[in-house]
Amino acid sequence: MQTRLYSLSAAPAAIAGWLGVALWNAVRIALLPLGPGGFRVRLAHLAFDFGQTLAIGLVVGGAVAAVRRLRFWRERYALPLVTMAAVGLGQLVLPADLEGAVGGTADPPR
Repeated sequence: MQTRLYSLSAAPAAIAGWLGVALWNAVRIALLPLGPGGFRVRLAHLAFDFGQTLAIGLVVGGAVAAVRRLRFWRERYALPLVTMAAVGLGQLVLPADLEGAVGGTADPPR
């Protein structure tokens, strides 16, 4: 007897993946030491990060559903479309994160 696993279509799978990222971020934020704002600031940080990450998931899931519904999704277009979307989203999301990461490791100006 073969066991059948539950499977998700592409759009719900994208949303579920971003939900996993949001939950991972929540665990990491919860383990940080409390700052001067205390518990209220921690809750605001958790809510803001969760909302922002889930919003990205909903946008990505909606884009995947729209592309599939328009029947534009062909195997030869898949990689270029995903690459363009990832680069575009990366240009919006990553600069501040990368500046913060580099700023913490770079030598101070002389």
